[in-house]
Amino acid sequence: SPEIVRASSEDAAVDESLYRTVTVAPDLVPKLKEHQIRGIKFMWINACSDLCIKSDKSNLDSKETEKMNTGGCILAHNMGLGKTLQVIALLDTLLNHPALEYDIQDNRNSSSAGLRRRHIHTVLIVVPANTISNWEQEFEKWVEGKIQVYNMTSFSNDARWKTIGSWYRKGGVLLMTSALFVRFVKNENVKSAFLDPGPDLIVLDEAHTMVRGSAS
Repeated sequence: SPEIVRASSEDAAVDESLYRTVTVAPDLVPKLKEHQIRGIKFMWINACSDLCIKSDKSNLDSKETEKMNTGGCILAHNMGLGKTLQVIALLDTLLNHPALEYDIQDNRNSSSAGLRRRHIHTVLIVVPANTISNWEQEFEKWVEGKIQVYNMTSFSNDARWKTIGSWYRKGGVLLMTSALFVRFVKNENVKSAFLDPGPDLIVLDEAHTMVRGSAS
């Protein structure tokens, strides 16, 4: 499949061979338009491209890795241009691509030999209440069976606590509204799942609504 998330030389001063192994799933590539391909590359470069260095024990020095701006990004395409698909395609790559795994190094536990873990294991998506069903449907449409998605609004109050634990242990995507996020992030029993250390990746839909002065 195309090197859909490879960084260009002007985006990051790294060996391009590291990027050639990381691609969007072949079944998704034909469904992406050119601006969506650029959007996925943009998100990869700005939020995730350092994972290649973590997955590949290369000879990159600290000066080279410092040039990689992986502090996050804002995807600000207009409505109707397929931002949700872009995010899902990127998440499918991060959660399923074999190049983004690493060997477990635990000298104290011989049973860990040969086991691998993923750099991106848990993803939290915080969305407005009126879009959460659409997000769930989009995951089913594009990557059904490939990513475990937990829609917090589908569970009873009691079941939500267990759902958070299952997501944090087993991995996948946790969908929740901003109101639910504010509620659970204040609870000491599950605070570690959201803040310390928290998920491996966070996606905010309509993020501007969460940074207003009046927002919790």
